[in-house]
Amino acid sequence: MKKFPELSIRTQLLFLAILLTLPALVIIIYSGLKERSADIEQAAIESEKLAENIAVAQENITKEALQFGKLIAGLPDVKKRRPIEVQYILSNICKDNPQYLSIAITDRTGKAWTAAYPITNNLSFADRRYFKSAQYSLRFSSGEYALSKTTGKPTLTVGYPLIAEDGDFDGVIALRFHPQNLWVTTGSGSFPSV
Repeated sequence: MKKFPELSIRTQLLFLAILLTLPALVIIIYSGLKERSADIEQAAIESEKLAENIAVAQENITKEALQFGKLIAGLPDVKKRRPIEVQYILSNICKDNPQYLSIAITDRTGKAWTAAYPITNNLSFADRRYFKSAQYSLRFSSGEYALSKTTGKPTLTVGYPLIAEDGDFDGVIALRFHPQNLWVTTGSGSFPSV
């Protein structure tokens, strides 16, 4: 192998050029990795903030739904099962509170007897999680992200149990709201589809 001074000038210049670019290349790679690490940290912080905002929004919406459930359950027309009068009340609630896509009330078997919007006969919610949970626990219950049977739109539904005077389960008030409300509250773009 030849010693460096014995190499041609062209080879020596090429070698020096490579040698001079190595520190810059190392600095570029190091800076890129450091910036990437900082971006990952920032993304983690932003994701945590987003999750917290969604949780707060969900908690607020849930508390509001619980209050509406209690209010609706206490109405004399609901207790006496007057579908036309209750439909009028529910439709006004939905008009005044656009976060609700629909509100429906079922009997103890899960069959809807009235809703904010006209419903088809024999529409049953007995297979829905919020119904089963409210029936079992006799407590306000959450549902899941699903397509509404009445509107066909993606919804999150909660159920407030109707309790008969004898203390038995008598049905559910199903309050459906659009998941977009959580997303809009956080200032984010659009909600993922089903």
